[in-house]
Amino acid sequence: MKYLVKCECGHSVEVSAGDAGTKVSCHCQRLVDVPSLHRLRQSAGVSSISADLMIETMLQQGRLPEENECVGCEKPTTGIVYVNIQCERAEVRKPGYGLELWGLLLGWIVLKRKGEARIIGRDLSYRLPMRICENCRRGLNDREAEKLVRRIPLYNELLGKFPKAKVSLAMM
Repeated sequence: MKYLVKCECGHSVEVSAGDAGTKVSCHCQRLVDVPSLHRLRQSAGVSSISADLMIETMLQQGRLPEENECVGCEKPTTGIVYVNIQCERAEVRKPGYGLELWGLLLGWIVLKRKGEARIIGRDLSYRLPMRICENCRRGLNDREAEKLVRRIPLYNELLGKFPKAKVSLAMM
């Protein structure tokens, strides 16, 4: 998501969440202080609570789905379909191989892993409810489900935070 920060010259500078707490250059060559992400989000009228934290809280409280209409045709419905949104996957990095010197002394080539395996990132996925009527449910596939998920503001914000997220229909 992009945010706007005002410079003393009156020009607005476009910044991203990654710029929060830093300084960026304006076209007038002045350095502009970028406020914290919390303040950036507030100034843009966006909740300062991240989408994933808000979703976790609402799931625990049983407050999802919020809408009463089908996300496909906007007709009232009580039908619900679950979608899986896989935001992140942890990656295991194994150390590289190195030569063992004692093996060379004996005329052998001995390779041994140096160091320990590291886990980078985390596994983060959600099984989220989505209101959908029986007509819109027929023939629904993963691609269509992702389009419908994007119509729900909170879920769309989650996909904005995790642009490489994978969306699929959950098995019943």
